[in-house]
Amino acid sequence: MTSPSLHTPDAETRLVARVTAELTSLSADARLRVLAKIMALLAPPPVPAAPTVAKAEADSILHFGVWQDERTAEEIIADIYAARTENPRPLLDEL
Repeated sequence: MTSPSLHTPDAETRLVARVTAELTSLSADARLRVLAKIMALLAPPPVPAAPTVAKAEADSILHFGVWQDERTAEEIIADIYAARTENPRPLLDEL
């Protein structure tokens, strides 16, 4: 004897009636949990969004001007000031 297909109208009607009867016997909280699981099964899987150009630019800006250094901020600033030289060219307003 073969089992009836679940895709026939009769089988689907019986299944819906059985699930409905079982759901009505549960507490409201349990019904919500069951329905949430059913909705999760019916929902399509999330598709990860492709990174946009704006996201890539934002990520590169986050690292712009950043480096690793063993010196303290004060030592780095002192080195910058020490490395400055005078510009031998005249300023525009001095021309």
